[in-house]
Amino acid sequence: MQLAITDPNGALTMSTREIAGLTGKEHKNVLRDARAMLAELHGEQGVLSFEQTYRDPQNGQTYPELALPKRECLILVTGYSIALRAKIIDRWQELEARARSPQAIAANYSRMELLEMAMAAEKERLQLTHKVAELEPKAVAPDRISQAHCGSTCTRQAAK
Repeated sequence: MQLAITDPNGALTMSTREIAGLTGKEHKNVLRDARAMLAELHGEQGVLSFEQTYRDPQNGQTYPELALPKRECLILVTGYSIALRAKIIDRWQELEARARSPQAIAANYSRMELLEMAMAAEKERLQLTHKVAELEPKAVAPDRISQAHCGSTCTRQAAK
């Protein structure tokens, strides 16, 4: 089953189909439980904001499902057995880890945005390289002073 990112903010969601698959329950029962929970939490109109459709690749028919954010998903499964809750929590941890991966982060940006970020990073690197070159003589001066032979130059003269 695939991770669904459905809202414009890129929030992670889990479909009721995936919950049914993980828990071994029938999708129609998970859907019923989820709708009842959402109606209680968000009112009847709130249920609509979680609805989406799933197209079965085998027969092309569409079926309703709900895309639940983590909070609603965990509230739903608290009524299930400990073993089923553990499966859902493990899956959420997997989804969140995958969402933090560099590939997932890069997938949230267009090629142009990635190029702009690379250009900005390169400009910063060049500026820092120039700054290091500028400050290097000042960093070397104390070494020269400490390595000066006694009698050839006094510290006061070397500091000038």
